[in-house]
Amino acid sequence: MSNQVDPDAEPYKWLLGYFDAGVLAAYRNEPDKYRIPGDSFHRRLTLTNDYYERLTPADRLAEFIDIQFGYRTLKSGDTAIVIILPDLTEKSKGHV
Repeated sequence: MSNQVDPDAEPYKWLLGYFDAGVLAAYRNEPDKYRIPGDSFHRRLTLTNDYYERLTPADRLAEFIDIQFGYRTLKSGDTAIVIILPDLTEKSKGHV
């Protein structure tokens, strides 16, 4: 019997969203605006400090992004990014 948690099963299923890894291209193409630090297991997508400081207070709210994610190989063999959904839907609404 395994004590490991399956994040794709209930009650954790609602926490994770799977996306094509290509969605990161738009963010990688603007390194003056976005940072993607981390390693091959865990990464985080955020605004750069310089870009954040140039934004007006209203734009800071609209542009804010702070998403934790990792990579996962699907049964098909394709690679997907796995996002912690509350980071996207609650903390990064302008990027949904």
